[in-house]
Amino acid sequence: MFEKDYRFWGEHAEMVDSMLIENGGIFDTVYDAFFSAALIGILEGKKSKAYGDRNKHKTIFADKFNNEREKTNLILKTMLLNDNMELKGKNDEKVDRSFRNFATDETTKKMNIKFLEAYAFAGIETLYKTYNEEFLSKDKNKVEIINFIENFMKLYANENEGYQDTRKKIIDMARR
Repeated sequence: MFEKDYRFWGEHAEMVDSMLIENGGIFDTVYDAFFSAALIGILEGKKSKAYGDRNKHKTIFADKFNNEREKTNLILKTMLLNDNMELKGKNDEKVDRSFRNFATDETTKKMNIKFLEAYAFAGIETLYKTYNEEFLSKDKNKVEIINFIENFMKLYANENEGYQDTRKKIIDMARR
């Protein structure tokens, strides 16, 4: 799907940059922040567009996509199949874009990247806002990081058992 570098720019690039560990944030890589944000965007049912200074940008390099190909494809296919905004009621199109034409049709690839971007940008905005309001106002130690992650996940972990199990596993991993 992603055969070359992927670059995004503007405010979203700046927000991601501020949330990277190298800048005192919580994400190891741009890839981690971007794809975590994409999942948050689709869970919230929110989309956004790029805006801001085109000279400020972040890049996910092609070799990262190659190393994470299975995970990347799984995330995107899951998002496509579960979308209830753009593709609501269009089950044949969901299947085509997720499987039949996923990696072969150039038009489908471009549509899927735009689809991913829109949710990722909205998720970046949510992460950034939550990160600044909840995390930066506290001392950055392991306990605070765990609490931040736990509180953030509560937003998405309603009474659904699947969410609860995932939330528990992530919190357990963070405590190790």
